Amino acid sequence: MNGNYGVTRSNTLPPPYHDEINQLLLEGYTFKKIEEVIKARGYTGSSSTIRMYAN
Repeated sequence: MNGNYGVTRSNTLPPPYHDEINQLLLEGYTFKKIEEVIKARGYTGSSSTIRMYAN
């Protein structure tokens, strides 16, 4: 069984970061750089949550 069953992008990461992450992905930023950018903007959640959203 998939551990992500029922999980969508909209409920894995707080909404204030959705647009920014989407834009950074379009610009070709790496996961590591995206994590640095949003953590500098105040994100305090886990790295795995960012990764799940970005994938």
